[in-house]
Amino acid sequence: MAASNLVELRPVSKPSRQAVRRGTRRSRALRRQAGIAMAIGGVALILMILSVCHLATGIQAVTHSALWEATALAIGIDAGFVAVELALLVVGERVRRQIMPFAKPTVYITLCGSALLNSYSFAGQADSYPMAAAGVAFGLAVPGLVYLFTQISGRLLRDVHSRH
Repeated sequence: MAASNLVELRPVSKPSRQAVRRGTRRSRALRRQAGIAMAIGGVALILMILSVCHLATGIQAVTHSALWEATALAIGIDAGFVAVELALLVVGERVRRQIMPFAKPTVYITLCGSALLNSYSFAGQADSYPMAAAGVAFGLAVPGLVYLFTQISGRLLRDVHSRH
């Protein structure tokens, strides 16, 4: 007697209309979330460009270096902390634990340096003490906003990616 090698296949059923609508709604919601994340990331990028210009001005004033050197350092400072923060958002838990002792001090140091030099550049244009104080406030706010917008955008995109 021969062994039977036939496997009974169940008929393939189409998903219900409700399931299709739910999937479409979810897909649209994720696309909207990704779009908002990209918009917030774009705002962070614009503020980072502003910050780089102010950092380069401040670095050049302090070090009397060439413009290209000051700009390269400014890009390294601002792009560096954004890249480190994004890395912390996308790596797994094991790698995050390994790089955290280096990542957090890097972010804090670059944020402080960026805030100081942005403040110097903003306040340097002021013609009175109240305006200088406002310049310092703007200088402190710019890198802080870049940091916060990067966090929000990165977390929104990570959530979209994790649900795909």
